[in-house]
Amino acid sequence: MKYPNDIDFYYTLGHHGWSCCYLYVNGSNYYIGPKHALENPIEVLLNALILILEDAPEADCKWHGELGDCIWSIKRIPKLQHKVHISISGCTEMNCNDDPDPETLHVEVNLKSFCSCVLEQMEEIRDSAAEKSSSKHRNGDFPVATFEKFVRSYNQTNL
Repeated sequence: MKYPNDIDFYYTLGHHGWSCCYLYVNGSNYYIGPKHALENPIEVLLNALILILEDAPEADCKWHGELGDCIWSIKRIPKLQHKVHISISGCTEMNCNDDPDPETLHVEVNLKSFCSCVLEQMEEIRDSAAEKSSSKHRNGDFPVATFEKFVRSYNQTNL
């Protein structure tokens, strides 16, 4: 993990419309298993982060799961504009080594650090999706235009 005292983000595209997302937060690992049936979880998270990077005070997104929806809420901390408060709630598939069924995960992180983690993972997914062996199973699951907009917003931010 690159940011052991803060946060790290790992995301993989699974088969049959499912993905795996792992968050490493202050020494604890969390797993969320979003599905792609109603919306693309990558796209909705990137759109929320774009809003925050473009100075919105807060942004929410929803990841659909098998047993319920996982709601991400990302809010800028007014006196510390380089930091955000992230809460993830309603996700029955979230688990952790320390607390197997947290009701809501709350974490305060450096926005640039979190976005760097997301950027790195999305670059890997984009590159993997371009390979023929991968693209035949998950064709269209990576939102290229939204990712490019995220990269532009990330590069233009003054954090």
